[in-house]
Amino acid sequence: MITILQTELLKLRRTIVQWMILSVILIPIVFNLIYVMLSGLLEDSAFNWNTSLVFVNFLLTVIIAPIFYAGIASFIFSREYREGTAEAHFTYPHSRASFFTGKVFIIFLFILTSCLLIFSVNLIICLLFADIPPPPNFIKSEILGSLRIAFTQCGLVCITILASIAFRNIVAGILTAVIGCTTSIAMLFSSLGDWQLLNPYFFSLVVTDLTNYKLKSIFSGIASITVISVLAIIYALHLYKNNDVANK
Repeated sequence: MITILQTELLKLRRTIVQWMILSVILIPIVFNLIYVMLSGLLEDSAFNWNTSLVFVNFLLTVIIAPIFYAGIASFIFSREYREGTAEAHFTYPHSRASFFTGKVFIIFLFILTSCLLIFSVNLIICLLFADIPPPPNFIKSEILGSLRIAFTQCGLVCITILASIAFRNIVAGILTAVIGCTTSIAMLFSSLGDWQLLNPYFFSLVVTDLTNYKLKSIFSGIASITVISVLAIIYALHLYKNNDVANK
């Protein structure tokens, strides 16, 4: 498995994925820096820790994370079909399931690492501009919030992986994420109530602030994104293992 992981990482060198990884990390950091600087200039009151990371988390969960993570996952899985190298997997001493697992592991690891890195850098930015220390349990709650974002994005990327394998191109995966994000944004202005949480993309959008929803609805949302993600990744593995790659 280590060999497979090393191989997959080497294949990503000098590809668009490197720029996408850099973008998904830098964009929320730059926007948060601008937001904190402007807030400091426009507000006479003390630094508001309760809203310090709300903007960047909203920006991350609404557009940046779903689209960029979808692009990265779609590129990783569709590249071998686009370049015609998928058939070579049958000549390797590893099963196609092993290659699939390696790709998914790399994607999940990157999502988790990037979310924690974005939080850490933005926290440092806030500490530099704040004139008061953060309230008790602030850092703990924000770390948990970053983990929630990471885990929900891992769930959403399973849907992206299925689309990119089923249609064997990067566009299908990204388009799936765009449609999902569009529905979640539309639900923000609808009156569906707690039923909105059954949409995985909407659940990931509000995962850092679920105080306005009933506990039963929250568990339903967790169950929904979990079941859909598991079914998507299982079927994606089935397609990856059994696709007739010779007939494109």
